[in-house]
Amino acid sequence: METRTNLNEVGKKKLVLGIDVALKNHWAAIGDNKGQEMVKPFQFSNNAEGMSLLEGMIKQTGRAEDKGDVIIGMEPTGIYWKPMGHYLREAGYRVVLINPSHTHKTKELEDNSQTKNDRKDSRVIQTLTREGKYLEPTILRGIYGGLRRLGQV
Repeated sequence: METRTNLNEVGKKKLVLGIDVALKNHWAAIGDNKGQEMVKPFQFSNNAEGMSLLEGMIKQTGRAEDKGDVIIGMEPTGIYWKPMGHYLREAGYRVVLINPSHTHKTKELEDNSQTKNDRKDSRVIQTLTREGKYLEPTILRGIYGGLRRLGQV
């Protein structure tokens, strides 16, 4: 993974999402590239209905006709981000990762509180994505993905 801080690249995106990933229920915040909140943070489940809800919310904002205009940042907590990351990438969205320690430190700076709140975390992840402070994951597909799984057995 490589670190990116290219604000011009994010500036071209119309829609920026921050997703706080969990085992059963995720939280997402949707904003624009200027920092304005487009949709209040909402919860969605880790299943097909949840993914449909997420994609529906992206389309409902009216700014996501072109999937190239969307960047989705998520915190890679454990392995829970991988299925969603693969799904969103296959659906044509750009997926980036935010370092969990950056989320924690940024949250402390914003409100001087160390309390864990998934709704607030999704906003912080969205902000860090908008600011270009993310990592590009390497999500292997096809035969290369199969070889990685085979090597882990």
